[in-house]
Amino acid sequence: MRTTKFKPSEIGPIPMDWEVKRLGEFGAFKNGISKAADSFGHGVPFVNLVDVFGKSRLTSAEGLGLVEASHAEIADCGLKQGDTLFVRSSVKPEGVGLATVIDGELPNTVFSGFLLRYRDNELEVGYKRYAFAEAKFRRRVIAASTVSANTNVNQTALKGLFVPVPPLPEQRRIATALSDADAWIESLEKLIEKKKLVKQGTMQALLSGKIRLPGFSGKWVERRLGECGVFRKGTGISREDGRSGSIPAVRYGELYTHHDCIIQSFASHISEAVASRATLLKPGDILFACSGETKEEIGKCAAFIQPIRAYAGGDLLIMTPKPACCDSMFLGYALNASQCQAQKAASGQGDAVVHIHKGAVESIEISLPSTLAEQRAIAEVLSDMDAELAALSREKAKAEQIKQGMMQELLTGKTRLDKKGE
Repeated sequence: MRTTKFKPSEIGPIPMDWEVKRLGEFGAFKNGISKAADSFGHGVPFVNLVDVFGKSRLTSAEGLGLVEASHAEIADCGLKQGDTLFVRSSVKPEGVGLATVIDGELPNTVFSGFLLRYRDNELEVGYKRYAFAEAKFRRRVIAASTVSANTNVNQTALKGLFVPVPPLPEQRRIATALSDADAWIESLEKLIEKKKLVKQGTMQALLSGKIRLPGFSGKWVERRLGECGVFRKGTGISREDGRSGSIPAVRYGELYTHHDCIIQSFASHISEAVASRATLLKPGDILFACSGETKEEIGKCAAFIQPIRAYAGGDLLIMTPKPACCDSMFLGYALNASQCQAQKAASGQGDAVVHIHKGAVESIEISLPSTLAEQRAIAEVLSDMDAELAALSREKAKAEQIKQGMMQELLTGKTRLDKKGE
């Protein structure tokens, strides 16, 4: 890598051999087509908002819907390699003007009126994927938008946006470096998904007794959950309360968004004043969410096993297992497995908001090894798999952070890539 001298520009300092241009100076925008409902389901491939939202590129027409379009419309609103589609309107400001580059052949394909096509001849396809997603460019897009019911951006506003234009060979080098970073992230995502599927299969096999770990052969027992421990309710902790101090706490919604089968970290921290009216947890407690959005997820639970002071909020049902009967980590996994989750779903009540009551949770039938040793051995296998997934997630987060740093450096010219023989 190399450094360089800078010159002032409309978007800040840029390398001496770069330019800054408005998008309208070297490219043209085009509105998409709007059709009546009966025009869809037949005809030519059609790129809609949902096909591109949040995606940096589109490589083929596979999976697209169909729309009836004339030859004139196809000629006028077609797509070709290198085109960019910008989102015209978004409920949230951060969604407006998101860009998707056409990075493949899409013959006879048209695009929606919710999108704007940009066609130019100065920016490399790969470079545009990143230049239009760079933080400063995104801030310029949002600043140029207008707000009514949604946040909107039009052709005129986009034409006036400045973008840095390095020489074409450097655009290619930048695109290659950032594409390599994306490939690293994508490989980690695929590995994480593969490991999750392996874990799901392992849970299904071990928690049903279909596969036994070496050294264990005794019969499993069937018990009602109410026989395995005692239950109590949590006490209300509001969203504001959850940011009031430094004492760890769990709110019911966090069982869906933050915690898996075992509580590893905390999203809420409360003050001493809030703790005085909240419910103190005991190491080994199992926490159930008593409210949720769907019956399939209702009663999601997690085991609290850390020997620290922590509290539970309202709409949580807390089970303290009998030590001689159940291992808490085993329950954390077993009670989220399909066999138990199906029972919770069947007991869920309500439509817009689903609830599950203490009696329904107590009546859950659970199959478990008769010895604590086998329960703990199963829990350890699953815990090791969770640790591996957590390590991969941290690696992915690090890769994403590195990519963001690369974008900041390369797309502003702060760091220059070697020419490699050019």
